[in-house]
Amino acid sequence: MISRIVVADDDPSAREGLRALLTAWGYEVGTAPDGRAALDMVSAVRPKIVITDLVMPSMTGLELLTVLHEQEPELPVILLTSHGHLDMHVDATQQGAYAYLRKPVDVATLKTVLASALASPADSEQDPLEVMTMRKRVVSLVTDDSPLPDRDWLDLERLAHVEVSSEDPAHPIESALVPGAEAGWRAAQPGRQTIRLIFDRPQGLRRIWLLFIEPDLARTQEFALSWSPDRGQSFRHILRQQWNFSSPGAIREVEDYHVELSGVTQLALTIDPDQRGGEARASLAQWRLA
Repeated sequence: MISRIVVADDDPSAREGLRALLTAWGYEVGTAPDGRAALDMVSAVRPKIVITDLVMPSMTGLELLTVLHEQEPELPVILLTSHGHLDMHVDATQQGAYAYLRKPVDVATLKTVLASALASPADSEQDPLEVMTMRKRVVSLVTDDSPLPDRDWLDLERLAHVEVSSEDPAHPIESALVPGAEAGWRAAQPGRQTIRLIFDRPQGLRRIWLLFIEPDLARTQEFALSWSPDRGQSFRHILRQQWNFSSPGAIREVEDYHVELSGVTQLALTIDPDQRGGEARASLAQWRLA
C-alpha cells in the first residue's frame, strides 16, 4: 500500500521540491502552503506522516504540531527549519515531534527518518501494551544506584564541548560533568533549560547516569533525553521521565539507564524543573556517560 504524506511549507519551491522527491520514492504526497491548510488536509486524506516547515504564516509548524499531537497523538510529525536554534529543538521535542531536521535537508537522513516513522508502533496494529514493551527494550532501567568508578566514565572534558541555555556562575555546567566537582549545575533563570553535549567524534553510548537533588522545594520535574547521529541535523528521542521531589523522603532522583547507541554526535538533556511553572530553577548534580 502506498503511504500518504502531507507536506506543509509556505515556500513554493521548497514545497514542490520535497513533493517531487517523495513522489519519486513512491509516496503519495499532498501539499499545503501553511499549517491551517495542512490541518484540513490531514483530516481529509489521513496521512501516515506529516512534514512541516517551522516558520509559516497563519499557523506555524509548532502550532500545527501541538494541534496534531492532541488530535492524532500517534501521527509522526517531522519538523523542518532553516532557522535551527537550541530553543526550537527543545520546543519541538517537548511537544512530541518525531524528528527535527534542518534545511537544506540531507536526503539520506530524511529517507532513514521516514522509513523509521513508517515502521514505528504508530503504524502497527499490535496490542498497545505489547508495543509499549517493545519500545522499552532499547532503554532498560538499572536497579543499582551506584555509579561506576570515575575511570570507567567517558572523559567529557576531552571528548566534547557543551552548550547550555542558562548557567548560574556559582554553579557552572562543569560542576555536573567533571568527576570530583561538588556544586553541580544550576540555571540562572527559572523555567525549562537544555544542556547539549557536542562530541568531537561520534561516540558509542551504553550507559547514561543522572543525579538530581532538590532538598527544599516540593515540585514535579520532567526531563527528556535525545540524541543526534548527524551533527544536529536531526534528533531521536530516547526517553522522557517525571519525578516528584518532596522533603524529606524524596529529595534525590537517580536515573541509571542501559542504552545501545552508536554514532552519537550530540546528546541533549532538556529539564523542565516544575510542571506547575513558577520560579523553580533547573539543576543537575551529576551527569555521567559510559
